[in-house]
Amino acid sequence: MTEDADAIAAALASLWATADPVPPSAQRSAIDAFGWRTIDQHLAQLTAEHDSDTRLAHVRGSAARTLTFAAGAYVVDVQAGRDGRQRRLFGQLDPPAAAEITVESPAGSQTARADDRGRFIVTDLAAPGWIRLAVAVDEDPDGRFATEWFYV
Repeated sequence: MTEDADAIAAALASLWATADPVPPSAQRSAIDAFGWRTIDQHLAQLTAEHDSDTRLAHVRGSAARTLTFAAGAYVVDVQAGRDGRQRRLFGQLDPPAAAEITVESPAGSQTARADDRGRFIVTDLAAPGWIRLAVAVDEDPDGRFATEWFYV
């Protein structure tokens, strides 16, 4: 838009905000409705969690944590750890299939591809924090799910 159009839009927004503000209940409803945008995703539940042997952590990187999530016919195994300052995830989708894997966090998202054997790697994760994986299996409309949030 041009500067004049931006100025007019800002003036109209200010006018409507004071003359006829959005009711708080409508704002809450809009925010709640935003959560329904991924209602077609199933929630993959954590079924197993393992810590690696911390005695070997000093050899290379840090101790890794392995998590297993299940959603319908799919299982995702994820190993979370780091090499030096770099945080990373190694994953395996079972049954093996190519898929888009999105790592979601409060800071944003990062996308990776699982190959036709279901393997994926995500590197350069943000600082420690809560994440979840959103999985969209290629050529399977029922293969959309998201893991529970977990800390890495």
